[in-house]
Amino acid sequence: MNLIMKPLALALSVSVLLSPSFPGQATAEQAELLSEVFQENLRPAANTGGARVMGLQVIGSDAAAELHAIVPSDWAGKEFCVRTSSSDGLYDSENTYRAPQNTSQPVTVPHVMMTRFPDKLAQTAPEGFGIRILQAPCDEVTEETAAGLALWRASGRAESFTLLVNSFDADRLVAIPGTGAPVECTEISADITVAFDRICVVPRPPETGRMKIRLVPVKDGRRGRPETLFVELP
Repeated sequence: MNLIMKPLALALSVSVLLSPSFPGQATAEQAELLSEVFQENLRPAANTGGARVMGLQVIGSDAAAELHAIVPSDWAGKEFCVRTSSSDGLYDSENTYRAPQNTSQPVTVPHVMMTRFPDKLAQTAPEGFGIRILQAPCDEVTEETAAGLALWRASGRAESFTLLVNSFDADRLVAIPGTGAPVECTEISADITVAFDRICVVPRPPETGRMKIRLVPVKDGRRGRPETLFVELP
């Protein structure tokens, strides 16, 4: 289907900073958890939430790796929020951290080492675990809060990043970069997809600067309300 886009109101604006390369396990610093208790939930019944974008990350295959964040230099020493969720809607977490002063390497974000539910994290498919990193304490996050990029089980250079999104029962979901071809979002490789169900693999363009991505749902041949992300490429 050929999508001819018209100017529409933007429902979501997120500024994201991507590193030009993604180092492996070596990290310079660790973020500081700012609460005495690691905040997470494992429910008997699903919590579906209401956000479309549930993850913004690079996904790898190293199950032993801790969660990492590509932290922009102007976040150094500042608070940021990390929200995670499983695609089945049973697990979620929300914790505020303080970034270290040295952010030249991916920052370790204590999560796997802190969780009370390691089996749940280990058994969740890599595409079934969404991570959002936001430049504010968790209780101050809004739709306009800038976002960073997570590394989940990832190592080595990445030529693309992934969006984990909730299609809200759309027939199709298309990610349209500001430049380049539209990307068809596909079903994630997880058995249960309540909180989110699609993955959009977006190539990293060679150009630096701001990259805009529009997420456009299509149902019964009609476009739904788009949501837009702005990606800052250094």
